[in-house]
Amino acid sequence: IDSLRGWIAGANGTIIKTTNGGVNWDSCTKVTTYELNSIHFSDSQNGWAVGGYISGPYTHGFVLKTSNGGINWNVQHTGYSIFNSVFFTDSQNGYIAGTGGNIIKTTNGGISWVQQTSTTIEHLYSIYFTDSSTGWCAGKDGTTLKTTNRGLNWVSISSGTSLLVYSIHFANPQTGWIAGSGIPNLYKTTNGGTNWDSLANLPTNGLNSVYFTDAQTGWAVGDQKIFKTTNGGYNWDTQLITPSSQFLDKVYFVNNQTGWTVGMIGIIWHTSNGGANWNYQTGGNGYPKDVQFINPQTGWITGYGSLVKTTNGGINWVILGSYHQYSGSYFINSETGWAVEHKLIYKTTDGGENWHLQFNINSAYNLLDIRFVDSQTGWAVGENSSGSNNNSIIFNTTNSGLNWIVQNNIISPYPLNSIFFIDSQTGWVAGSNGTILKTTNGGYTLITKQNVTIPEECILSQNYPNPFNPRTAIGFQVTGNSIVVIKVYDVMGREVQTLVNERLQAGSYEVTFDGSELNSGVYFYRLTAEGYSETKRMILIK
Repeated sequence: IDSLRGWIAGANGTIIKTTNGGVNWDSCTKVTTYELNSIHFSDSQNGWAVGGYISGPYTHGFVLKTSNGGINWNVQHTGYSIFNSVFFTDSQNGYIAGTGGNIIKTTNGGISWVQQTSTTIEHLYSIYFTDSSTGWCAGKDGTTLKTTNRGLNWVSISSGTSLLVYSIHFANPQTGWIAGSGIPNLYKTTNGGTNWDSLANLPTNGLNSVYFTDAQTGWAVGDQKIFKTTNGGYNWDTQLITPSSQFLDKVYFVNNQTGWTVGMIGIIWHTSNGGANWNYQTGGNGYPKDVQFINPQTGWITGYGSLVKTTNGGINWVILGSYHQYSGSYFINSETGWAVEHKLIYKTTDGGENWHLQFNINSAYNLLDIRFVDSQTGWAVGENSSGSNNNSIIFNTTNSGLNWIVQNNIISPYPLNSIFFIDSQTGWVAGSNGTILKTTNGGYTLITKQNVTIPEECILSQNYPNPFNPRTAIGFQVTGNSIVVIKVYDVMGREVQTLVNERLQAGSYEVTFDGSELNSGVYFYRLTAEGYSETKRMILIK
């Protein structure tokens, strides 16, 4: 807890303590011979140690507590999961992570513990909090979970609009904007996407792209117009009206002064003074859909036609490769980038000179946008053109695109058009009909808020499809601001997964259940809210 005082826990219930920076260590009184996996002190007197053991087919966990600096320890709590890591944010509030994806929490110094939602059944080995709300868990096979409100995961944020969203952008974890086709056509959030407020209906048939360099300064483009704001989007000035047929699709800035916008028939406009003047640049090709610069000199334009690149700020553009119909691209440096074309994902490692096919969905899915946060971690989003009820998809890679997996396949009738991440954990996806999804743990279980109408009664709907393999959607309604819990059980009554365990406002919701790790059979799901409880049956067939 400081440069002199510390504790170590380990095998055979061993706990040792130092008060001189590790020069000497003293043994503490043993209360168990089982292995201790983690130890944490909230101050010089109050500490906890956790561990566990296996007995036959069963696992057991235990919590030890000291209130005198480790001189004496008492068993405070036991459970049916091996406890691997413990962390307290103060003397009262603490968390423990363990096997089977279990996370438990106390608000009274460990006297009682409550099960939390972890959205995984993988073993968790480490837990850490930076404040009372924000923490992370890590575990088997690279499993990483993050909470910013004691367990919130993938969440669909209701924008309160049926806006067809084409673009989403965030200046920081709290402040972001969505733009698209609708009235109004621009919305803003200042609380990370929990609420969205309409800003304006800019004079255009629709906005195709929005980009901010900070919380105040941004640009939006649509049809033949470029707009700029210097007060976070509350007021906008028209900076440029392009000639007829020069429709603009994408805007991108590398700083407050230098930016580009691109559009149909190879249109490229450039500014070096924050948009006060825009200059037409030649060299575009085909129908540009995306533009990105990694610095004021080096950038790429992708779209329906050949990819083009500049290394001198757009003065000259060089055509790279053959004809493609790219809908989105993203570069992490001057050499490495990815692009999506229909059901294909391509990668380059030489700045776009050569591209190799990295992934083929081999289905009716059509990818529309792609984003990476580093050389390993990225996402691609799109739509399903097969005519099924599920019209959206999210793919994720954690190994630079060598493998892509479906990440919480969302059962939704609306395509996903744009994706934006500010780090490896926090990101947003936007699509048609005002669809907005948010993750704070890199992309795990999601709850989708369907509308903002206050229901007259609590309802748990039958899952759809049913039977299912391996995912199904469960709809429910709640009438008031209350703690809502949805859990899944097997035919023996054993809990197999917690889908929802958080306070929700009144409204209609949908949660996706993934049975990929479960055997075929009959399962039950139960909704519990204040004054209401209902259980329904579903069938998993593989």
